[in-house]
Amino acid sequence: MQPVADKLGITVEELAEKILYKDYEKVNACITSLAAKYQLDHDAMRLVGCGGGAAALVPYCAQKMELPYSIPENAEVISSIGVALAMVRDVIERVIPNPTQQDIREMKKEATDACINSGAAADTVEVHIEIDNQSGKVTAIATGSTEVKTTDLLKECTEEEAFELAKADFGPKTDDVKLACSTDKFYVYTGKRGIETPLRILDKKGFIKVQCSNACAEKVLAKDYQKVVDEMWQNQAVFKSEAVIRPNFFICAGPRVTDYSAVDVEQDKLLMDLDISDRDPDEEIIVVGDVNDIG
Repeated sequence: MQPVADKLGITVEELAEKILYKDYEKVNACITSLAAKYQLDHDAMRLVGCGGGAAALVPYCAQKMELPYSIPENAEVISSIGVALAMVRDVIERVIPNPTQQDIREMKKEATDACINSGAAADTVEVHIEIDNQSGKVTAIATGSTEVKTTDLLKECTEEEAFELAKADFGPKTDDVKLACSTDKFYVYTGKRGIETPLRILDKKGFIKVQCSNACAEKVLAKDYQKVVDEMWQNQAVFKSEAVIRPNFFICAGPRVTDYSAVDVEQDKLLMDLDISDRDPDEEIIVVGDVNDIG
């Protein structure tokens, strides 16, 4: 770098700073765009550095963005590990105005079969359904993992360990962190940040599955979930001058967390029925209602 620094009339350290700043500009633009798209809370964000340049770039970007960061062990070869543990993903799309449960059930089966045929282990496949009312397009996104699983090596975390993980993820601006509810597969923690109630869903392996900036959770029997959904749909509505903002829903049933974000409650319940109808009516599940915008 010395010849370049001499050409520019600056020191090597100043040149290195300029290179890092140029990189930071690109990284910051990307992260800011993704945070806006997915409505991520800045206080809950953390940079995780992977790849050969992580040790140099991530601490610099984290300092500039005022975010915490971590660099996992063996970060320089994480891409190779990722290939071995890669998720398998298949997408099925159809134009179906006013889809019925049978239409969606058939699409879920088709997406599941395609994902398994691509190499996913059958018991790991999850299918997410998206319905676009304007275009009438229904999308089934199936994801699953290969037979290689690192989670098999992890022990379950205790409630105390889960609390510490949630508290650290909430950040210093969140007070009154407490366990809202739990099942044999998940912990749900809430806190207070001003008028907001941030929420975290953790599985028993200690992984944070869902982050919400303002949400509530209720544990209910599977047979009674529709009543809770209806109550959250009404009670969490935010009325603004131009529109009514309704909550998005997450349901923890068995070992899975499923995201439901249709534009009306009937579509949400149609998708929920498909996932919950085959479960024991007396099984305890958790319903989470998340309001993205309370302004």
